[in-house]
Amino acid sequence: MKIADRVGGILLLGFAAYIFVNSISLGYITGGVPGAGFLPLWASVIMGIAAVMILVQAWKKPLSGPLIATRALLLRTVIFGAGIVVTVFAMSYLGMVATVGLFMLFGVPFLGARQPLKIAAAVILVPLFVYVLFQLILKVPLPVGPWRF
Repeated sequence: MKIADRVGGILLLGFAAYIFVNSISLGYITGGVPGAGFLPLWASVIMGIAAVMILVQAWKKPLSGPLIATRALLLRTVIFGAGIVVTVFAMSYLGMVATVGLFMLFGVPFLGARQPLKIAAAVILVPLFVYVLFQLILKVPLPVGPWRF
């Protein structure tokens, strides 16, 4: 899998750089509170660090393995990526909290979790964490849906 790791690391590093550059234009601090560019900037920094770590590990050993492990794994990756894209577009209609909850409801089992308690915990706790952190603590307005949350 070293070939796939190298390709994935390079793509992730490029994506992180793209997000970083665009987040600067959104405004880091607005009115004394974190602005629209706050989260994307730090998320891109974390992605960049992760990409560098992947690349360092991938270049330590000689190339081996195929670029794509199996067609089934590729299909799962494409479906999960499509789910992320749908989540982004659904936020403006359903609101951030509801959309993140729905993403967790479908995404966590898709990634392999089968225990209902773990799935329920992810569906409840992740959107709650997002709401408390950004809306209440950082005072960053989140997209709201028809239910006003």
